Amino acid sequence: MSDDDILKRLMAKVGSRVSFKYPGGEGEKRGILKDRVAVKSNEGARRGVRFWNVIDLLEFPDATQPWIRFGYYRQDGSRLVWARSSLADGEEDVRRLFVAGIQQAEWFRQLVTGLDR
Repeated sequence: MSDDDILKRLMAKVGSRVSFKYPGGEGEKRGILKDRVAVKSNEGARRGVRFWNVIDLLEFPDATQPWIRFGYYRQDGSRLVWARSSLADGEEDVRRLFVAGIQQAEWFRQLVTGLDR
């Protein structure tokens, strides 16, 4: 499966439902994935495993502002697995992810540059 195919699969999730289930009795939060930026990480390439970093723009009906999620998928062959933890990656990969976000998504460019204020 080519990188372009993987990227298309990741981007096809825009518009889908998202949910967070909090531990204990804190409840659940449900919303929509409004936009996404995805970049292949170089980490893991030597082991034959790929990771895809994402920045997601989320919308929740009860939220006063959009939420932003930093996450990643682990690619094992053609299988993509959402890693339910925060992004921790090398500085260069994080820089590339932010550059892609600035270039591809107006909402992220405004967040980073503060131009919307």
